[in-house]
This record gives sequence, structure tokens and C-alpha cells, in this order.
Amino acid sequence: MTGVQTCALPIFGNDSFIEKIKEKMKSIDENREIKRAKLLSILNQDEITKSISLCFGIERDEIFKKRKGNIYRQLTIYLIKRYTALSLKEIGEIFDIDYASVSMTARRFKEKTDSDKDISEIFEKITKKWKKKENEHQM
Repeated sequence: MTGVQTCALPIFGNDSFIEKIKEKMKSIDENREIKRAKLLSILNQDEITKSISLCFGIERDEIFKKRKGNIYRQLTIYLIKRYTALSLKEIGEIFDIDYASVSMTARRFKEKTDSDKDISEIFEKITKKWKKKENEHQM
């Protein structure tokens, strides 16, 4: 039996088994979204939207409004992508957007947290308690 390290997970087995697994890992589903296993879902979508609503004193509907610059919507999309096991397609269905838009929105929000102090503070305010949970589950 041989072993190969791929991504973060080792694969053990004979050469043909390892090749089958490598091929499966390369495959992309019908929506072109690369499936990834999330071993543990820390939160669910409802917990995230409720937390944002309570933390910032806004109505839940405000989070789902499609309007330019809706930072609460962007934050929620990013957090749902990061802290739940939902696929990009499933998140897109919740927000009535394409799965690629989910990925782009999450990426842009993350970039904003790195470059904009105010947005970074908003992000830190809501995620402070979740980071501890995330670190505990990674141990």
C-alpha cells in the first residue's frame, strides 16, 4: 500500500485506487462548482442572518435586499459561505443570485475586510465569537 498527499488529505491504497481518487478530485459538477468536503458545519444560515440582524439592529429583510453597497448582504453571503456546509448554488438560491456571484461577492467582501478599516471592524464585531468555535473544531 502506498500513500499520496493531496490538498490537505492523504490518500492510501494501491496505485489504481489512488489514480481513481485523483480523477474524482479533478472532476467538476454540472454547475462548474468544485465540490469540497466541509467536515463540520459550525453554524447554519438562519443563525448567521439572525446574528447579523441582532448585532446591527436591522430587520432580517434588509439583509436580503438587492441594492448596490448592501454591506449586510455581502457580509451574510461571506459568512454563510465560510461557516456553513451550503454549496455556492444553495447560497445563490437563498439570495436569488448565480453561484458564481456568490463566490465573487464573498471574495470581494474578504478583500474589503483587508483594505477597509470600517468594514474590517464590522466583520470582527460579528465574527469574534465564531472564531473561537472555528478554532476549537480545527483542533
